[in-house]
Amino acid sequence: MLYPSLLVAGTYDDNPFQAPSDRKGAAGTHLRPSFIADRDNGLHHTTVFTIGDFRIYPDLSTANTVNVEAGFNHTWEARKDLVVSASGEYSRRTDMYNTGQVVNPFVLGGVTYRGTQASPQRYNQFIGSVGVQKSFDRLFIGLSSTARATTYDTLYTTTGALEQTYRNNLVTGVTGRLGYYATPLLFVFTEAGGNFRDFRDPTYNSEGYRFTGGIGTDRIGLIRGEIFAGYQSQFYFSGLFPSANSPVYGGKLYWYPTRAWTIEAGLDETFQDSALSTVGNTTGSAARATSANLRIGYKLARSWSATVNGQYTDIAYISGGRHDSRWNSGATLNYEILRNLNATFEYAFTRVFSNSDGAAFTRNVFTLGATYKY
Repeated sequence: MLYPSLLVAGTYDDNPFQAPSDRKGAAGTHLRPSFIADRDNGLHHTTVFTIGDFRIYPDLSTANTVNVEAGFNHTWEARKDLVVSASGEYSRRTDMYNTGQVVNPFVLGGVTYRGTQASPQRYNQFIGSVGVQKSFDRLFIGLSSTARATTYDTLYTTTGALEQTYRNNLVTGVTGRLGYYATPLLFVFTEAGGNFRDFRDPTYNSEGYRFTGGIGTDRIGLIRGEIFAGYQSQFYFSGLFPSANSPVYGGKLYWYPTRAWTIEAGLDETFQDSALSTVGNTTGSAARATSANLRIGYKLARSWSATVNGQYTDIAYISGGRHDSRWNSGATLNYEILRNLNATFEYAFTRVFSNSDGAAFTRNVFTLGATYKY
């Protein structure tokens, strides 16, 4: 089966550069094409996809963004109790996330100059993963491995160009999961994982582990999800960064109270990769991020549907003292004009608080257009 779709819309962004002050808005065009091919014969299930997201601002071309994803997912149900999966993905991304005042490496007269981003951060990412799950009556065992390679383009600031090749990295990880169905509805599980992060600049190399345990359900009535708690640690090879250790807790919830409502929620804590060198984070330290999110979908009527979402992320940098709090929220409203054509309205809000110079900002993005789905 083939599932093409296309969003064509006008958009207005009141702060595309995420500036803390003297904000400059821009109007433009938002295009979001996608193509999904799906084949399922019961034994093998394969999905191939290509998704694009383009924002073009005629009067502010430096704010243009290009995001492209292409990849596949394949599942082989070798037996009822044995499932093997594999996936691969390439993405080209444009990230305008404001990092505050960037430390410029150009030194003139012994003075290090500061600058702010004058272009988005653009990068390529390659991701591959394999996994297998085996069941033994009430017991199940899973093992998976993931590799992610990232390469960065040069970043341009108000005081010059910053080469970002030192941040190019390969992150590999292995995760094992052991669970047991204590009842037909509830299972208990434990999960252990390790990661290895290799950077072009070995100063940022690290390795870490994470252990969690919890309880979950595939479906109790109209609810499925899990809660967990455990411990994680990340060890940095360079003396610039202290090793990071912390308890970890979180969960996932999917609730379908009626056919019209869908509610999803999540909470987790992870270690992020190396960041840009900024005034509040001169060494480019990685960070510990705690994130909570909520998404609610509602089918208003046969022709109307809406979703609202919100996310809060607390970002504490391991070295340097920088601390950010990031709020994201948004809404989407669709009205079915014809069988395959929807009128689409989207709104996105971002607010960042930070103790680093120039990193706090507020942003609103409005989009109005039409979505075609075959």
